[in-house]
Amino acid sequence: MASKSVRNAKGSLRITFGKDERSNEPVSWSTANPGNVVRLIDLCNMCGCAPSFSVTSDGGAYRVYFLHDQIAAKERSQYLPGGEDVDQWLAQLIDFWEGVLDTQKST
Repeated sequence: MASKSVRNAKGSLRITFGKDERSNEPVSWSTANPGNVVRLIDLCNMCGCAPSFSVTSDGGAYRVYFLHDQIAAKERSQYLPGGEDVDQWLAQLIDFWEGVLDTQKST
């Protein structure tokens, strides 16, 4: 999985984690470490973001939707296919939002 936490030239947040492919393996948020989920929610809230957790309609991928005015609409939904490590992915998302929070504190 690629991990980037950058701002583009217009100052919009950009998230690029997970993969675009789907898996036949069904996913369930119950397999994620609850501490990681809570930490991600807390960080997002501190940054003025509202995260929403779901799975794709076929059940083959995790989905987190980030509602934040500085995230481009096409980048708000982040996916991770079944069979991948959901806690590693959440750790990358946590790292991203920690970076956003640090940036906000320094401005």
